[in-house]
Amino acid sequence: MASKHASDFRSIVESQWYRRAFPAMRISRSLQDEVWTSQRGFRKSTSVYGPLTGLGGDIFIIDDPQKPVDAQSDALRERLNQWVSNTLMSRLDSKQKGVIIVVQQRVHLNDLSGYLIESGGWEVLSLAGIAEEDETVAIGENEFHVRRAGEALHSELESADSLRKLQGQISPDDFEAQYQQRPVPRGGMFRRERLRYYDIPPEPRYPAKVVQSWDTAAKDGPQNSWSVCTTWILLNDHYYLLDLCRGRFEYPQLREMAIRLAQMHRPDWVLIEEASTGIALAQELKKIKFGGAVRPVPVERDKISRAYVQQAKFYAGQVLFPRGASFLPELEAELLVFPQGRNDDQVDSLVQALAFERGGYDSSLSWVC
Repeated sequence: MASKHASDFRSIVESQWYRRAFPAMRISRSLQDEVWTSQRGFRKSTSVYGPLTGLGGDIFIIDDPQKPVDAQSDALRERLNQWVSNTLMSRLDSKQKGVIIVVQQRVHLNDLSGYLIESGGWEVLSLAGIAEEDETVAIGENEFHVRRAGEALHSELESADSLRKLQGQISPDDFEAQYQQRPVPRGGMFRRERLRYYDIPPEPRYPAKVVQSWDTAAKDGPQNSWSVCTTWILLNDHYYLLDLCRGRFEYPQLREMAIRLAQMHRPDWVLIEEASTGIALAQELKKIKFGGAVRPVPVERDKISRAYVQQAKFYAGQVLFPRGASFLPELEAELLVFPQGRNDDQVDSLVQALAFERGGYDSSLSWVC
């Protein structure tokens, strides 16, 4: 494949239409997988794990680096991820101006794209085979392509009808990953078909209650857990997610954020996991006036057991997310892979909020106001 790409490159730059468009571009020397230009440009085609010793570059393009079957192997996934982060990235001539482009279909939650997204700092363009909502995709400076919900990505090659037919022929998990770019491991506790959404939230006034749920981490830093606050409106046994804040905060930042969110949403209750920095945070929030009460929540049972108890609320359609919210993709990605995902902080905050009922906590957590 690398040799074919090199041959295709030479065919393009030597074509008449290309030379008319870029008259100064000329090949001065060409080997099987390497090309030098008259302006000292250089291009090399190689395979993943191929030789890069002594070579550098301004732009690296990684195209379909992993077979779907290889992505199911923990060892092979980790090998590729480490090669990209430890070997390939070190070859950028300029770490500030260099560019790395990864083009692939999603084949696993922790494939190369998933690994890089989790690392942070990447611009992500995710194009589903069938658009699930109206979306506007930037395709140039002040140029946009508008997709409507239900439209196929490239209807001339694969119509929406042909994709839906294919959807019924392969496993739902394979279709979600490779066509919708949304890998979900088999056996997740929460299923996408159980998720419900709202367009306009109910008014946050009586008889509704506003509840904030904090799951706090011990420290900041890229390898540590996230601190998460979810804000909900509770009305008629339904839980409407209003807002979500997620970050890796030092304690002073965490305290400042918690106070700001409490003053912004004026919750009736602030629930804080009684562990780690949550203990100190609860004490701090009790000192300010925001119109509500602070309740430390004791950690009883493991998180999987706590989440299991709250599954019924999803089955009953009692949990509603704001349609189109900016935080929704990350929340759904974490929720749908729980408990097999790398992070579960958003799920912890969510489950803690769902355990709250008008009289306090439900009996599954053995705590009542």
